[in-house]
Formats: sequence, structure tokens, C-alpha cells
Amino acid sequence: SLESLGIGTASSATKLHVMGNSSVRNTSVSTLTLDAGVSALNPYTNFGTGIDFKGTDYSDAVRNYGGIYSIMTGNTSSTTPAGDAGFKSSLTFHTNTGGASGTNPTEKMRIDSSGNVGIGTSSPASYYAAPLVVATSGDQGGITIANTTANKQGMLAFADGTAGSDRYSGYIDYNHSSNAMSFGTNGGLEQMRIDASGNVGIGSSSAIT
Repeated sequence: SLESLGIGTASSATKLHVMGNSSVRNTSVSTLTLDAGVSALNPYTNFGTGIDFKGTDYSDAVRNYGGIYSIMTGNTSSTTPAGDAGFKSSLTFHTNTGGASGTNPTEKMRIDSSGNVGIGTSSPASYYAAPLVVATSGDQGGITIANTTANKQGMLAFADGTAGSDRYSGYIDYNHSSNAMSFGTNGGLEQMRIDASGNVGIGSSSAIT
């Protein structure tokens, strides 16, 4: 059996190495196609194709680590020769939360046909119209903004399409060293601050006592 397979190259860097033709600047070139095939049973929601990632766990049991799948999410006709006008597709990402051997990965994130991203939901478009939806249940947090350096601040910035530094039209910032939360508008200028004691300063970088 082959230790590795190279397609388009005589020097395979991994078990499977697929090398495409010369690339063109600012152009995406497909080098690998996964085709689900043709069947009379194909035109149904959630039909598609994808990649499974498998390996073993600590006890050497074979486990399904996760997967990325492209699936059909809309259809109106299964008989039109020219193609289904209602066809839509989504890209889904699955991970395995663990458990007994044989536990399958479940969907954790989806990019729908309109480009909306849903984390924790398979229907981001069912929520308020936004490019990103983070759905949680119970008392779980929705979004965490972290700085990997100890005692450094984390910021949520709001930007527009203006070029240069002026594109930052607002922000919410948490400063770990002072335990203060500040809010900026009008090109990123601080307008309000809540200090560690809960005092609020408006129009001042020092919270009013």
C-alpha cells in the first residue's frame, strides 16, 4: 500500500497532497471537489456532502472527531430539468461533545445561504436580521472578548466604511487594571465611564462620585 499519495506533485507532504495549477492573483482556484453524485433521492433538505475527521480516543477506540458539510437547505422542485430555482445551500461545522464510543458530532456553527453565521443555532436567519447570531440557552454567556495577556483590556469596536483610523465610530472597552468600563462614540472618543465602584461619569473620563 502507498504511504502517501501525491496528485499533481511527485513530492507528497502528507498522506494526500493535491496540487493545483498555477494560481491567479485575486482569484480562488478549486483544487479538490467532493461530489455527492446523482440520484433520484437527492433533492431533499439536508442532502449534501462533506468531510469527516476521525481518530482514536485515550482508550484507542475509534471516534468521530468532527466534520464540515455542505448541505441543501431549500428546494422547490425535484423534476425541473433546468435546475431547481429554489435551491439553497449551507455550510455546517460539527464537533463531538464526548460520551460513550459511537457518539456522533453535532452541529455547532452554520453559514447559511445568505452568508449569515449562526453559532449555537442552525437557523441564524430566524433571529433578528444580523450577519452573526450567537445563540445560548440558560445562564450561559453569549460572547466573550478576551485579551490573552494578563491584566490587559478587551475592546468591542464599531466601524464604518471610512478609510484610515476614522473608521472606528464607537467602542465598548473594559480596562482590567482599573476595573472600569468605558464607552466611546464620535470617532472613538470616550463619552461615558463606569468605574469599579459603579459610579458613572458622562462626558468625563473620571466617573462622577
